[in-house]
Amino acid sequence: MKYFYHEGRAYSADDEMPEAAANWLAHTAQADVPDTCAKCGKRREDIGRGGWHCKPCRAAAVRQRGNPSYVGRMPTGHNEAEAMASAETWRDSFEEKIDRSGGADACHVWTASALPDGYGMFRIMGRTILAHRLSYLLAGGALGHAVVMHLCDNPKCVNPAHLQGGTMRDNVMDMLAKGRNKPSHATHLRDRQQHPRNRRVSTPRGEFPSAALAAQAFGISRGYAAAQAKAGINGWSYIA
Repeated sequence: MKYFYHEGRAYSADDEMPEAAANWLAHTAQADVPDTCAKCGKRREDIGRGGWHCKPCRAAAVRQRGNPSYVGRMPTGHNEAEAMASAETWRDSFEEKIDRSGGADACHVWTASALPDGYGMFRIMGRTILAHRLSYLLAGGALGHAVVMHLCDNPKCVNPAHLQGGTMRDNVMDMLAKGRNKPSHATHLRDRQQHPRNRRVSTPRGEFPSAALAAQAFGISRGYAAAQAKAGINGWSYIA
């Protein structure tokens, strides 16, 4: 079932709704496919006629329908200010879980619970916070950074000297500069000419390696091109 979002509430087409919401539903059903999200305003390419906001906003609307108190995903670090306000109650326990045997300049290794990718976790007031973010804050780092990067590339390290606050872009650029990105080896899957599941198709303009490439040349959808080729109509057909 599809939902739409109107003035802070999610509705389905089967719901009883205020006149204003019904008018909005009728208006948007007849409107052109939107290119921006009606809720967050961001430009999205995947907004369809059946929905009037992007997938994340639509998902939030559905969650809010089931749980009226739901207000959306909280931003990264939203509970860190509260945690730091009570730092004196948990600092000693936190420090006990750090191995500093390598010295001041070496990685200080987190020895307690960690995520599968190695990032340490620490439980405070019923909430789990990443250990390296807490170490960064305890050393005087600023609140509100989207990411706290490991300059040493060791996810278990909580040495403040090895940590730096930044944005997601900063993190990606650091990864690329160090060559830590892992490019896919499945290059054949990105080569539309040589894709292993391609089926050659004959069209009024000649043969193409796949219906998708033919659709691109004709300026039509891939689904329509494949449907014509499958049905053998309008001069289209798959080549055995």
